[in-house]
Amino acid sequence: MRRSPVNSKVRGAMQLQMLTGPETAASPGWGHIEISGLTADSREVRPGWLFAALSGAKADGARFVPDAIARGATAILVKAGAPVAGGASGSRTRR
Repeated sequence: MRRSPVNSKVRGAMQLQMLTGPETAASPGWGHIEISGLTADSREVRPGWLFAALSGAKADGARFVPDAIARGATAILVKAGAPVAGGASGSRTRR
């Protein structure tokens, strides 16, 4: 039996709290931020998406945080304490 490919389109938004564990400490109200998609490529970010700023073999995704924000990222996933382009550092804050 042949399976059909998984549909990559999001059918509705997911709240950020559904993507994190209970040990995550953050500002009150952060968990209700709606995420409608996610990507690790800042060029693919759309308004309402989460950008996963991962460190790869060729580039550190934290360098592309300003681009992701400019493209409408609702949330950024970055390693705590990681230097982020634009002078910020990985922290649990809400924009």
